[in-house]
Amino acid sequence: MPDPAQVRLEAALPGALKRLRATPGVYAALWCGSAARGEGNEHSDLDFHAVVDGDRRWRSNFTVRGVHVEVFHNPARQIRALLAAGDAATVAMFAQGRPALPHPELDDLCA
Repeated sequence: MPDPAQVRLEAALPGALKRLRATPGVYAALWCGSAARGEGNEHSDLDFHAVVDGDRRWRSNFTVRGVHVEVFHNPARQIRALLAAGDAATVAMFAQGRPALPHPELDDLCA
């Protein structure tokens, strides 16, 4: 039987993705963290790494159905640099994440 906290997190996923799709410049997103691994608990949130056009990096936070959502917005060039530098957080996100808004460039970054 699925953990009720994980069920709550997954129920908020469509709303979070709708908001990501509506964010100017976002063209792909990777769902990361404990909820993406199916290990969400009552303290978990939804974490995303969004691939964006341009050169600007930013973070955003919002709430969907009572679930906190955190998004790291980065251009593909910056993600590649973080991966090449061995940035532990970025490597872990891309190694364990699940494509939520698919795109060929996201597939390349995950590989």
